[in-house]
Amino acid sequence: MKCNYCNQKETELNPMLKNEENVIICRNCAIEVLDIIDVKYTEEELNNIDKKNNDKLILELIMNIKPSDIKKELDKHVINQEEAKRALSVSLINHYKRIHQSIDNKNRTIDKSNVLLIGPTGSGKTHIIKSIIKSIVSLNPKIKDIPFVSYNAAGLTASGYVGDDIENILRTLIKNADGDVKLAETGIIFIDEIDKLSNKNPNGKDVGGIDVQQELLKIIEGTEITIPPRKGKEQYESEIIIDTTNILFICGGAFSGIEEIISERLKGDKVVGFNNNSKVFSKEEKEKLLHNVYIEDLNKYGLILEFLGRLHTIIILNELKIEDLKEILTNVKGAIIPQYKEIFKLDKRKLSFDEKSIELIAKESIKHKTNARGLRSIVEKVLLDYMFDVEKTKTIKITEKIVENKLKIM
Repeated sequence: MKCNYCNQKETELNPMLKNEENVIICRNCAIEVLDIIDVKYTEEELNNIDKKNNDKLILELIMNIKPSDIKKELDKHVINQEEAKRALSVSLINHYKRIHQSIDNKNRTIDKSNVLLIGPTGSGKTHIIKSIIKSIVSLNPKIKDIPFVSYNAAGLTASGYVGDDIENILRTLIKNADGDVKLAETGIIFIDEIDKLSNKNPNGKDVGGIDVQQELLKIIEGTEITIPPRKGKEQYESEIIIDTTNILFICGGAFSGIEEIISERLKGDKVVGFNNNSKVFSKEEKEKLLHNVYIEDLNKYGLILEFLGRLHTIIILNELKIEDLKEILTNVKGAIIPQYKEIFKLDKRKLSFDEKSIELIAKESIKHKTNARGLRSIVEKVLLDYMFDVEKTKTIKITEKIVENKLKIM
């Protein structure tokens, strides 16, 4: 059966009602109708309205989104990175299909596929993860939000040392789920700069390396974690127990220098096309080598095999080129230069950049190896004087010469 109002098919979570005149309405539309005619619920009724079914319904809504639709939405936010966008779209939808299936049939389970993102600094690892969550939410307005937290592995330390520990990641996820632990248990955790946890000091005290990898193992694989209340200003009244089985973990890192490890292995395997004997690789060679990365290369780099065994999907992000950075500056959704144009409009001023000035900003970012991450900083410094003296000029055109002079000062 299909609802006569929204045309949705009947599901277990959204059953249909039919009257004597054969008018069919689904559960969701019926609730909306009740809201429109202002039916009042008691506070107790409101607190008990199908919370579990609602969570299941959200999962169903997400898993019914096509990966190709997510990719189309992602294209508005993320330049290039075609392979990564496709792979991540599939990974996220499969993740929610897995959760939904495990709820409906606990005797048949599908293993979780956590993700490892590898790409140079400024290639947009954090941006692509945040954008994919925005894309899913925008594709169905009934999906209000997906609990998400982004953490930098460089700040994580083993238990007993000063610094952030693993429990703080879960605390933040629950906070971002508005305190709803069950909702947080289906969230996404992104841990960036995971390569900073490589075991580079095997004989000394390991504050933030192999010990942190060992502590991450449990929560990534899936287990119940007890989070004690914080001392001082406590965030929660009592301890919290959270099951991490259905939390998707995405780890990211630049893995600078891993090309040498991959190259040595490929030379040993006598792979055609990888006979470069020098330690200096061109951008094209680095890209090719990264696409040939294996678990054993990451293990040699310093990540332990047990940890790598929990990251089943490896996705490579390519280094952004000048044309990509120019798109980020001007055309992509949330592009940097249009944002500054809006700021100038507030003071009734007109801002523009010529083509050569935009190209020079992109080249400068590549030169300093900051790529997309450094673009805003450069634009901010180029425009600082104009933003400081708001009365000086009403029409500002940024040229290549202006950018050159600002870069010399910088």
